[in-house]
Amino acid sequence: MKDFTPDERTPLRNQLAELEAAAEAADQRAAVAGERLKGERSRVAYARQSGMEGDGPSETGREVFAELVRYRDDVHFNRPTAIDPGKRGEHERDLTARIVAAIDERGLVFSPNGDGWSVTLVDPSKLADAEAASAEAREARAAVHRFQNENAEAIAEESEAATREDFARAISEGDVKSVRGILSLTDEARERRDSAAAAMTTADLPN
Repeated sequence: MKDFTPDERTPLRNQLAELEAAAEAADQRAAVAGERLKGERSRVAYARQSGMEGDGPSETGREVFAELVRYRDDVHFNRPTAIDPGKRGEHERDLTARIVAAIDERGLVFSPNGDGWSVTLVDPSKLADAEAASAEAREARAAVHRFQNENAEAIAEESEAATREDFARAISEGDVKSVRGILSLTDEARERRDSAAAAMTTADLPN
């Protein structure tokens, strides 16, 4: 939304500005939730569609299995940090228990991959959050459109009344710059109305 300064003379326009600000905030929340979702099943599905082998990891899986991956790499590359062979069984059982606990605590689920045997760990709450945020954004935008449609004439009237008042004050004060600015804005508004009227078709006419 463009910068808007509330004016006590235009209460309807002020209310519309508040609705528009709420809609922008809802759009931003939906965008954030959508970004969180990108690392989940949507990315996994994209990997399969793009011809990649398997389905690819999820960000949730990378987080939960990070310690397991480090353990595997330590052993595979014989790093100094690798667990002694005699202690690996106990370490793996302990690591498995902690992973299962983390999955249960976070409410994570396994989603089957297209290869028919492997799975990907995903966070279903991210999808639920994204869907809820998207629905909220749609409703916020719908509220803006409803208010505009229901109050279009009244909003235009109060705006024009405020403009006439500003114009009269600028004339009386000899404020040439303000007069020119008001005339320019008035001309632009008239051109927009004329363009909108010209774009109407018979489908726009009431039955």
